[in-house]
Amino acid sequence: MSSMFRNLKERFRSNGNGSGNKQQLRSSSSVMQGLEKMRRGERKQKEKPQVRSFSAPIEVPKPVFSPLGSPRTVSSEVMSSVSGGQGNRYYIYDSKAYLNADKSERFDIFEKPGAINPTSTRYVIQYLINRTRELILQNEDSKVLLQVFKPNLHHFSQKEVVEVTSVLKNLFPHDGCSLKGDDLATAIKANFKERINTLSLALRILWNQFPLGIMPWDSYHRFVKWERENGYPLESFHFRLSKFLPNKDYTFCVFAFLEFILCILLQNNKQLIHKSGQMDLIFTAGPTCFTRERTEDPDDDLPPVIRSYHNRGSALHRLFVGYLRSLNHEGKVNDFYLSDIFHIDQYPPAAYTARSSKALTLTIPFESSKGNDFTTLIYQAATAKQRFYSSKTSFSKVENNFLDQFEDQTLRVITTFFSESSNRYITTFDNGFNTEVLDNSENGKQGPKVGDDQYAVATWLQFAKEQNSFDELLGMLEGGNCAEGGTLALGAGGMTLQQPMKLQRERADDSKVRVGKMDVTEWIISAWKNDMFMGKVQNTLLIKLTKKIGECNWLVITCERQQRQRRGDAPTQSISGTGNANALNDLLDSCYTESVIMT
Repeated sequence: MSSMFRNLKERFRSNGNGSGNKQQLRSSSSVMQGLEKMRRGERKQKEKPQVRSFSAPIEVPKPVFSPLGSPRTVSSEVMSSVSGGQGNRYYIYDSKAYLNADKSERFDIFEKPGAINPTSTRYVIQYLINRTRELILQNEDSKVLLQVFKPNLHHFSQKEVVEVTSVLKNLFPHDGCSLKGDDLATAIKANFKERINTLSLALRILWNQFPLGIMPWDSYHRFVKWERENGYPLESFHFRLSKFLPNKDYTFCVFAFLEFILCILLQNNKQLIHKSGQMDLIFTAGPTCFTRERTEDPDDDLPPVIRSYHNRGSALHRLFVGYLRSLNHEGKVNDFYLSDIFHIDQYPPAAYTARSSKALTLTIPFESSKGNDFTTLIYQAATAKQRFYSSKTSFSKVENNFLDQFEDQTLRVITTFFSESSNRYITTFDNGFNTEVLDNSENGKQGPKVGDDQYAVATWLQFAKEQNSFDELLGMLEGGNCAEGGTLALGAGGMTLQQPMKLQRERADDSKVRVGKMDVTEWIISAWKNDMFMGKVQNTLLIKLTKKIGECNWLVITCERQQRQRRGDAPTQSISGTGNANALNDLLDSCYTESVIMT
């Protein structure tokens, strides 16, 4: 603009002093005035503060063949193969696969292992995000905003999942390519219309298919190490983080994901006013960003699946605070409220403690990996011959009486203490759930219960175990807090419900259950719901109880694959005969190590 201005100014001087042409003078003068107005407008626009802008705007990528994330050299053969108009329709991310694809056959990207990844889906995800952001701006105060990461299980529909998956398949017409440009935008608008919840479901389906997650753990750990070694620099978060990601496709997906979250948080939504709402959203989104990391912590009493939610939520929390901190430093997001909520002046961020309730946890060894079998899960957790209690908490008489009644009258406990919604979800996500197997009320004792000697291995309140009846248990709970309508998050073994395992009706002599306690937060429930909805977790139940049992409002039943014992571990049968508390605790902590829940 400045160079054009100077050239016209010289022409003005030349015309005015040389030829004396008044018409040219008037013409040049009007042009000068117009340019001067434009320049003043530009200056005002530059001076206008950029309050809510993003660091890496989500813009339409460069056309086919040379995607922004993975520069590729496309052969003339490929150019020729799409020259008949297809080049204007398709975004080719894998030229070799596209050339070898049989165009006459219907292609299903979901059937090709590893086909859904940042490279293949980046263009589609970008358009889905753009469309979602457009609708978000039109729904400034809508609950639907939170459904991006917190789906409503009351409206779970397997039919909707199938329909959205079918639409996504059509966006990838052949192997190695997807629709692009106007064709892609038109297809998205026609199929998803203005339904943010359906668009968010499409995004979750694609994101949760990424083999390494949106951000690979290796990249995250190397970036965190680099930050620590370099004093947590503020400058160029975008540039530095991208150096640790596998390629530019991952870079795009990571920053698109972070900006998408930021876009939600910057909206005027009543449910996101308080700090807890914003922090819960970040921790709920953690399992979408990261895959489950297979780590073991023998000193942690949390079931591995819960520990995984903490790890993934904390990782995204740190990543997002670093991102927000960098934007603030660069003057791109000057939102004091947001900066104060996430304490960008404290980095790395302190651990977040959300408001929570207590849950009684029952963890059993379980070898199934082919879908939900809640009948076996509940039965084995209720009737295990041996209980191993966590040494890090105490258990009241009421809680232990509840476990006794859960063993003796399993079905009656389910119908009395499991909330209506919990029972509804159990039957929804396990179509083979068998209540007859759990009806042991007329069978009497099924075997010897856990002996008093087993209680000695944990540092909880010891007492003589009484054989209270079910009515006596209810009597003990009189005056307690009766919970309102409950909620259940549970695991589905995939988009298609699997056939249940054959139930081992008789308890083995070494059947065992590990008993503990944990904090249940709103974000854990939401993250669990999302994983259940996407089929990323199985044989895991998080149940709201209708009556408070001791200090517990929730019952968590989960399973782990039992690994070989660590060196120095003694056989289980010898636990009661030893007096070494540390050795006992180590043995208890090693009983269950790795969860069978798949990611």
